[in-house]
Amino acid sequence: MSVVVGHHASEEGRAALRHAHREAGLRGRPLVVVTGPGPVPPDAGIPATADVIEIDMPDPADRVLRAAQDRDADLLVVGTRHRSAVGKFLLGSTAQRILLEAACPVLVVKADPS
Repeated sequence: MSVVVGHHASEEGRAALRHAHREAGLRGRPLVVVTGPGPVPPDAGIPATADVIEIDMPDPADRVLRAAQDRDADLLVVGTRHRSAVGKFLLGSTAQRILLEAACPVLVVKADPS
């Protein structure tokens, strides 16, 4: 069992990472950070104890869902941003796909207001 978080370099991604790290600690589970292909920036804030896995799939939702399945996730954490009314209607977002297709509970985190 593990806590899996989809990582992307944004405020939403950093907020998701913080919440996932906290949840992993509370649950006594390993933290698995899913990234896409390419280097992770050194200032990404990923804890040294996290298991970082790179999955080379074009769709971020596919990457996170695959990792959750492979790592037997008991929680999946993703970040999301505020959308306009039209954006909500069209949605098609990574977070929505993960919510609908994940086999475990999903925590969707908004960026901290600044």
